[in-house]
Amino acid sequence: EIPDKEKRQESVFSETGMPGGAKAVLYMADGAVVDLNDSGDFSLQEKDGTQIRKDSACLSYRRDTVSGIPAASVFNRIDIPRGGEYALKLSDGTVVHLNALSSLRFPVTFQGDRREVELTGEAYFQVAKDSARPFIVRVGEAYIRVLGTAFNISAYPDNNQIMATLETGRLQVKVNKQSGEYFLEPNDQLIYT
Repeated sequence: EIPDKEKRQESVFSETGMPGGAKAVLYMADGAVVDLNDSGDFSLQEKDGTQIRKDSACLSYRRDTVSGIPAASVFNRIDIPRGGEYALKLSDGTVVHLNALSSLRFPVTFQGDRREVELTGEAYFQVAKDSARPFIVRVGEAYIRVLGTAFNISAYPDNNQIMATLETGRLQVKVNKQSGEYFLEPNDQLIYT
């Protein structure tokens, strides 16, 4: 069972200590490295034309133009250091709250018939609904297909386990080619070691 919001927030930070400030490093497709620890707001443009905007402790992606190289080949990565946390709004409107010592690799604009990201560490996802394109989180050898909207994943490499906790909606989890599929309903938690 998922505890109330305050307790859930406390459990999100249990692996890495108390939550820290908004700290992150963004690795862009062109090789640029952007320190997001600064308190100032700014805007960037990715080489496919996607606008990246930083407001306080949130980084937002928005596709404004169709110029540049095909968006499917443009990926960014955001790394959160010890004592940090950061919010990221993906181009489809999905919001990801990343915990300390976590990393997310994602396309700057989702293309094709699915939206897929790669997570190391821990993150809370609020997925934008899009029935035509499922949202998939790759965590090591596990694939978590979102059939709902709000869930937490904890998958720190040194912990040797993947934990998925569903708040609303439905999740489908497939760990590897040999295992079956698991379906989570609200308040369910899956732990795979």
